[in-house]
Amino acid sequence: MNKKHLYTALSAAVLMIFTLGMSSPVQDGIQEGSAAPEFEITADNGDTYSVKSMTKDAPAFIVFWKESCPHNRRAAGLFNDLGTAYGEKVKLVGVVSAPDDRISDWAEQFSTSYPLLPDSEKSVIGAYDVSTSIVTYQIGTDGKISKIFGGYGYDAMSALNQAMAGAAGVDAAEIDLSSAPTRTTYG
Repeated sequence: MNKKHLYTALSAAVLMIFTLGMSSPVQDGIQEGSAAPEFEITADNGDTYSVKSMTKDAPAFIVFWKESCPHNRRAAGLFNDLGTAYGEKVKLVGVVSAPDDRISDWAEQFSTSYPLLPDSEKSVIGAYDVSTSIVTYQIGTDGKISKIFGGYGYDAMSALNQAMAGAAGVDAAEIDLSSAPTRTTYG
């Protein structure tokens, strides 16, 4: 390969990496301000969750996980820290593209501090137009999507921490984000 072809190939590779790194993990179909699609699912803890029930008294946060996302292990700890920090003050649930019979294993594997809802048919994932993992939706008491947090990383997790603190009416929790990637990451 001559230098001109090598330069062209390298330029194309750099452009592709830059584009992939900068693309949004959220689809164009559902936007902030849209009504949150309703669902009713029984979680790993045996309780049934719906948008209406979760947002009755306070905003809720729904984090979408692809069962086999390569970022799950690293990101799960950060979300667990948020779930533990805010406890009952904030409603946090996870929707996982896992069948009912594997959701408990998933919860155990990642030691989740919040309820997990199985969505093997991807009906909720589809309704929210989620195409990548990990995406978190903040839903207000009016049933509308207030904010969409795509991926995880230092900035994304800091913003999510601030939003959860605001929803709880408390100061932001001291969360150790040293293990978070410096740039927002998703799979």
